[in-house]
Amino acid sequence: VMLYVKDVDGFFERAVGAGAKSVMPPADQFWGDRYGQIEDPYGHVWALATHLRDMTPKQLEKAMAQAGAPEA
Repeated sequence: VMLYVKDVDGFFERAVGAGAKSVMPPADQFWGDRYGQIEDPYGHVWALATHLRDMTPKQLEKAMAQAGAPEA
């Protein structure tokens, strides 16, 4: 499940405090989101994100190359 929220860091901390397992703490990603993952007590993995910035295709391509991500 992918969920966009206003404050991914706050949401992540509240979820972990309520019993979710940290899979990937939130971090800024090359595609313009701050993104992290949790696993709920039932084993479902949730992707959480806050959108930080819009990017043009050219900006995204450059950021992807700088991050060392494989080309799409």
